[in-house]
Amino acid sequence: MIHKFILSITMLGASLSLQAQDTLYYFSSPDSAFYGVKNQKGDVLIPATHPVAWEVTYGEPIEDGAVELFGVDETLKQQYAKKNYIASFLTSIYDRQGKIAYYPLWFDNGSDYWVEAKRRYVDPNTGYVGFVNSAHKITIPAQWEFATPFDYGYAEVAQG
Repeated sequence: MIHKFILSITMLGASLSLQAQDTLYYFSSPDSAFYGVKNQKGDVLIPATHPVAWEVTYGEPIEDGAVELFGVDETLKQQYAKKNYIASFLTSIYDRQGKIAYYPLWFDNGSDYWVEAKRRYVDPNTGYVGFVNSAHKITIPAQWEFATPFDYGYAEVAQG
């Protein structure tokens, strides 16, 4: 009985948390070559500077707790390229307020995939790889030049 009550309270809290969030929508630039994100009031949270690289549905609410867009800030991309790091990234993950949350590792022709509710990300300042959880929170700071996805609770890492 007490377990059901705790589970109900937890689910109610999660539901209220989702309802308190702004509803977000994709929008395109006038030439439809770029896209960004607005809230339901029409405020631009992420400018339409990201090239359209995969299909998005305009007018439908963005359901995920974060927003993944192809492309990164051009200045950051140029600075990173000069450093010659091993790990690379080509997409940006934003929180629902429009702030960068992290850059997923670019692997196997796309953003890193989710394995055991974890995903690899790259710290653009160091070029190191770490892990985020499915809530898009950094759980293991970037500290290796490379890391494999988790497999049965373990990941192989490489340095040097």
